[in-house]
Formats: sequence, structure tokens, C-alpha cells
Amino acid sequence: MNIQPWWSSEIFWKKTAIWVTGLSSIALILLTMDTLPKISAGSKRVPDYSVINHRIDYKFDDSRNFQVPVKGQKEPLFGIELSASEAQALVSHGKITIQAKWAGYFSAQGHPWFIQGMVWREVFGVVFFSGFVILVWDLLTIGKTEIRKIEPKLIGIH
Repeated sequence: MNIQPWWSSEIFWKKTAIWVTGLSSIALILLTMDTLPKISAGSKRVPDYSVINHRIDYKFDDSRNFQVPVKGQKEPLFGIELSASEAQALVSHGKITIQAKWAGYFSAQGHPWFIQGMVWREVFGVVFFSGFVILVWDLLTIGKTEIRKIEPKLIGIH
């Protein structure tokens, strides 16, 4: 008679995995829905885009033991005061520019010269590793198989 405990059965762990994955997904969705309004521009934590027209300094907050940003006097970026929509367009343009740089970096990885460089880097990595292994083996086995006679030194008076 082969009685298996309930906690070691395969069906138990399959059902547990399904429940844990489902509940974790629901928790992730709820936390995302709660976080998005808090990190949007114009919320309590994130200022509106028009903050680009002001000087931003950092002041040490003793209660938080941390430096916090402080909005200062008007100091327009590039000498031009921007409206909130213009500032948002400028920030969006900056984000797109950064994304384009990353896209260029990833597309450059398909270039034959880049691929050739990566292949040679791999080859020389293998050469270095094999040389390192031989060096360590040599250091660990040095003098283990070699036997030398000790010759007495003759000290004489001349």
C-alpha cells in the first residue's frame, strides 16, 4: 500500500502554483492602478510640467534625514517661459530622443563589425580562461613530482 501525503502530491502543487500566480497577478494589477495616479505629473509627489520655469534646489529635511527638492524663484529654461503644455511637449520630446538613442544602440548590435567584435571577444575570453586554468594547475602542482638531491655546500678555507 503506497499512500502519499496530500502535500507531496503533484496535483496539490499544480493547483498551488495556479493560485499563487493568479493572486500575485491581481495584486500587481491593483498596486499598479494605485501607483499610477500618485506618480503622474501634477500629483502631490510629482510637480506639474510648468515647474520647468522655476529654479530647483535641494534642501536637507531633518525629519526625513534626506535632501528634498524645493521649487525656487522663476528661472525659465533657455530664457523662455513655457506653458504647461509646451513644457510637457519638451519633456516628451526628450523622452523620445533618449528612446531613439537606445533604439539605435540595439539596432547597431546587428551590424557585422559589432558581431565580429563580439565573436573575437568571446574567442579571447576562452583563450584567457584556458591560460588561467593552466597557470593555476601549474602553481598547484609545482614541485609535486620533481625530486632533487640536496648537495652539501663545501666551506673551505682558502
